[in-house]
Amino acid sequence: MNAINTAMLYEKYRLKRLRRLRILDTAPEERFDRLTRIVRDTFDAPIALISLIDEHRQWFKSRQGVELDATCREHAFCAHAIRQDDVFVVEDASNDPRFSSNPMVVGEPCIRFYAGAPVREPGGLKVGTLCIIDTKPRSLKSQDIEFLRDLAYLVEHELEADTGRVEGLLDQAELKRSVRTCQRQMARRVSDDEKLSTILGQLVSLTRSSGGFIVDTSEVGTKGQVTVLARQLPPRGSDDYGFWERVGRRRIPVGELSALLDEEHFSEMFSFPIHRDGALTGMIVLEGRSDGYPQALFHELSPLIQPALSVLESMALRVERFALQAETDPDSAPASAANSQDRRVLNRLVAREIQAASLRGGSVSVCWLDLDDFAKFNQSHGEEAGDRVLCQIASRLRQSVRKEDIVAAAGGDEFVIVLKDTDAPAFYQRVMDAFGQPVDGVKGNARISASMGVSVYPDDPSDSETLLRHAEQALYQAKEEGRGRHRVFDFKKFRVIEERSAFLREIERALDNREFELFLQPKINLEERTVEGFEGLIRWNHPERGRLTPDQFLPLIEATPLEEQLGNYVLHAGMELLNLFQKQGGGYGLSVNLSPAHFLGERFLQDMDALLSRYPTVLRGRLTLEILETTAWGDQDAAARVVRQCKQLGVSMALDDFGTGFSSLSYFRKLPLDEIKIDKSFVMDMEQQPEDEVIVESIIALSKRFGRRVVAEGIESEAVAKKLAELGCDVAQGYFFSRPLPVSEALSFASSFECSVHTKVTC
Repeated sequence: MNAINTAMLYEKYRLKRLRRLRILDTAPEERFDRLTRIVRDTFDAPIALISLIDEHRQWFKSRQGVELDATCREHAFCAHAIRQDDVFVVEDASNDPRFSSNPMVVGEPCIRFYAGAPVREPGGLKVGTLCIIDTKPRSLKSQDIEFLRDLAYLVEHELEADTGRVEGLLDQAELKRSVRTCQRQMARRVSDDEKLSTILGQLVSLTRSSGGFIVDTSEVGTKGQVTVLARQLPPRGSDDYGFWERVGRRRIPVGELSALLDEEHFSEMFSFPIHRDGALTGMIVLEGRSDGYPQALFHELSPLIQPALSVLESMALRVERFALQAETDPDSAPASAANSQDRRVLNRLVAREIQAASLRGGSVSVCWLDLDDFAKFNQSHGEEAGDRVLCQIASRLRQSVRKEDIVAAAGGDEFVIVLKDTDAPAFYQRVMDAFGQPVDGVKGNARISASMGVSVYPDDPSDSETLLRHAEQALYQAKEEGRGRHRVFDFKKFRVIEERSAFLREIERALDNREFELFLQPKINLEERTVEGFEGLIRWNHPERGRLTPDQFLPLIEATPLEEQLGNYVLHAGMELLNLFQKQGGGYGLSVNLSPAHFLGERFLQDMDALLSRYPTVLRGRLTLEILETTAWGDQDAAARVVRQCKQLGVSMALDDFGTGFSSLSYFRKLPLDEIKIDKSFVMDMEQQPEDEVIVESIIALSKRFGRRVVAEGIESEAVAKKLAELGCDVAQGYFFSRPLPVSEALSFASSFECSVHTKVTC
């Protein structure tokens, strides 16, 4: 038989149930559209959907605010929602590590908020959601969640109205009652045997079988027997009663059970084997149905079989936890778990807990503890005393957690605690308080402190090995911050760092592959009404993301060596363009932007001199280096020295975005600049903000007094261009004239440019 994974099995029959609704790819219906309109209007959300999750897509039975009728399941928020038992809410997807890089978050429709209530088909399996989506972050109140949940029930009611008896096998109303009975029992605090008995009783009743049983076969290999976990006997005196009496014992040798199952009267039976990690661990058996047990019946029973699988999985995990805890028992072997074998045991333990948490929609907290300076304690008191202390601490740790949690030795003076469904700082502190009291049996009233690192699934959606490693990293952080404390691994911060590192590696590759280029924005001499030059603006032709603008990658390289490498690329590309202009007979100038760190770097002047020496001297006077006000913040004298040396090399200097920083007259006095560039925020609003016009006029007047040329950027209207000319501005650039263009288009624009400052020029 093929191995059966619980989650895969659930998904297989969930899809089966979805398709049997015969609703996929059907036409829109008013009864569903009415519900999505109500949701959209009630929550004032731009998008409302009834989404059904198929194998590879989410398909919209009803949609408000979107044109598509389906999207890829891989990126669907609803695919996460159907794994929850209640409304699934994402308040800000851009800050959620599960969704921050999702194409529907970083691109259209730019999802920020999502709330989806699971929608179940009549058998109880979750097939889709009723959801709302917004393009801005928001939150829901408890009454909002309740209302969304109620509307999802109405969707379920509409789905149920389309179903009656399915293929003549089971009555859907009766199946639904059975599912609800089992769901109530699963939620109660009763034993696993009681839960299984209820499920088996519903299976027998629903299928009109004579009887049935559920057995655990995990001990077949070691003890040659099976354990009967639940049984349902037929009425006394029936033909099969004698058989059921013989399987009534709690444990049965496997050979005897096989012989019983081979008896002629037991030929009509339903047998569902349960596998775990490739091994047979259990079996559900029904017998005596007058119409037999066709394969289709198994699919109909899946909503009832699934809870039984969950109980058996939980039982197996608990048994394995006890075995694993014995292997890593901190009482019996306080210093034995420092090898790779024990690491594998811990890894397996955490993996099982993650799997169980995923099935129930819960969480797992992995806590890694290390005793502070315990080697010194051993030196002072001896290793025998140290072992006694470790046993005391292990006992205290067990008392500080709940019965369902796990405490295990992790090697030497380290412990791992696995907490289920709790992520409360107070709970972590309770664990740390286990170290507050003096240890017994040691002279000098000795106290032992510890540091602890925590990683939490699913906030940290890593696998078990990575989750353990992240807990260790948080432990190191706690020790670095002073010991005797705990720290929780910040997965969001880690993800940002990881993504930035990956992006930096992409930029290094892009430099090697020549994926960057300079676009040119024309600079218009307002007095001569000609294109006197261009500003070079870097673009990244990313092989997957398309053309990226500077704001999409330059902030990520700040304070890294790439800042200098990319700056050098811009300088080299700029000189090549000036050389091209010269060869084509044009005397255009070119300005390029430099970051403060690059401009003030130790190698900048040396590299600049070497670069300029490769080109004709005449080109130097056509190159303008633009620096920001922030360049001079730290040390104006140092900035002035570099500016003077650049001018000695023959290049011009400009102060970019003037007015946005701590603008000071000392910039005019100390920095020997050639140009002042007025920031576009003042220029763009001149027509609407009289104050901005006054500021622009003052900057122009001040610049003229100090002998500086004035460049205005961000011009988007003829009126602003005309006003700047009247105020005495020398050079203008902006979308009114031209947006940044590829080199060939920019040169074509410049050669055909005519400017009256009365008519908008297009390229």
